[in-house]
Amino acid sequence: MFYWFIYYLTWIPLKIIYPTRVIGRHNVPKEGKCILSPNHQTLNDPIIIFGNIHRKFNYMAKAPLFEKKAMNWFLRKMGAYPVHHQKNDITAVKHTLKLLKDNEPIVIFPEGMRIKSSESNEIKHGVANFAIKTKTPIVPAVFVKKTNAFTPNTLIIGKPFDLSAMPEFQGGLDHEKLDKAGAIISKEIYTLKRDYVNKKIRKVTNFYNLQIWDLYNQMYEKWSKAKLAKYDKISKPFIRAITHTQLKMTKKVFKLQKKYGVDNSQIIQAQTVTIA
Repeated sequence: MFYWFIYYLTWIPLKIIYPTRVIGRHNVPKEGKCILSPNHQTLNDPIIIFGNIHRKFNYMAKAPLFEKKAMNWFLRKMGAYPVHHQKNDITAVKHTLKLLKDNEPIVIFPEGMRIKSSESNEIKHGVANFAIKTKTPIVPAVFVKKTNAFTPNTLIIGKPFDLSAMPEFQGGLDHEKLDKAGAIISKEIYTLKRDYVNKKIRKVTNFYNLQIWDLYNQMYEKWSKAKLAKYDKISKPFIRAITHTQLKMTKKVFKLQKKYGVDNSQIIQAQTVTIA
């Protein structure tokens, strides 16, 4: 009851402070256990997840946040529980396993800590271990930009996948298997972002390519009506316009790459080759 009271009390303020578009909200199971696994760059991440996922989740949070009695009480009421990152926290592990066995959903940041880079980092073994041992589906999620206040952002939630159903994770778990599981989790998370940015880049390149093709068609049309000696004279302004349009397209794509921290230079090359 307290959780939902806080949720509805803070819903509008959170929308104003952290304007976030959510893609794939329907991929979060409405009931039953799951592990929501987003990337993690700032302390704002769990707050934004809380304000945008219409289901009560449990959160694994770093132990220092629970040192003060009032904050400890509040966080636990909100479904958070402490974990010590610097050591093997058996209490946190047991509590996580109990929650999953009780069919409860959990948010765990698989990288284990805040990562300043916008690209994939090393995935810890925790999420894979919990998911495989309890046969729990993982729901990948990614913030496409750093989660700063008053900065529009997008949270993409992918389809759940079950590591425990994959043949390579049958039987006992070892370090090698957990590393492989971590690579799968990382790929599922960051593919969401790359696909999102690639779609934006394709939209930009398609827009400019239409302009370039139109310029080529205009040039060929004038060529067809001109004498051979006039071909170079006709071509020059069109070639300048085409080159200028290609440069505008490249600058726009590089701007998108910088904005989202994703290298999609292969797309530019493919689009340019198509034009030529």
